Amino acid sequence: GACVASCPNNMKVENNLCVCKSGFYEYENATTSTQLANGCYECSDECFGGCTGPLPSQCVLCRNVQKDDNCVAECDADEHANRQGFCSPCHEECLNGCSAPGDAQQCNECAHMVNEGICVLQCPETKLYQRNNECLLACPSNYPYYEDTRPEGDDIPSQPQQCVATCEVFGEEYTYVNPNVPFRCSTRLRVASDVSASSDSSGSGEFLQV
Repeated sequence: GACVASCPNNMKVENNLCVCKSGFYEYENATTSTQLANGCYECSDECFGGCTGPLPSQCVLCRNVQKDDNCVAECDADEHANRQGFCSPCHEECLNGCSAPGDAQQCNECAHMVNEGICVLQCPETKLYQRNNECLLACPSNYPYYEDTRPEGDDIPSQPQQCVATCEVFGEEYTYVNPNVPFRCSTRLRVASDVSASSDSSGSGEFLQV
């Protein structure tokens, strides 16, 4: 290189040589007066520790996080940086982001149900009730009533039964209960069918409206 009285604007002296300042990279073919005066290009704002070119894919290190081959300010809404700083997808059961990738316990919200702090597609078979999409073994005392989700002709719920404070939540049609199952909100027709089947074996049959 040629001897100069001082280094260009974006360069500094190091071992008697003009080198790029931190955050800049050297022109490969400087020809214009501006390029010659500056000596080095500025790295992308997303770079840390220098770069080899102007693009966020040419950083030595990322200032924030890395998505694919590019340094970016933040990951997409359905991603979070892993321990190495790379954007990785949230768990498939997460909704509206997460605080750690691939972990159903680190979701901001659950897409479907939550079981003991873990977002799940559906509740385990042992938990037949739910309140605010949380899988429960039984309804809490302040929300004792629950929705009758049994398909016609079947005694097993088709989905977790929603716990509520009163049957009226489900509409007037579902304000009937079987005295033997006093908190299950059903239709008059369904309760009549249940009571009829029960009376065949017990000799009694009646139902209540709550």
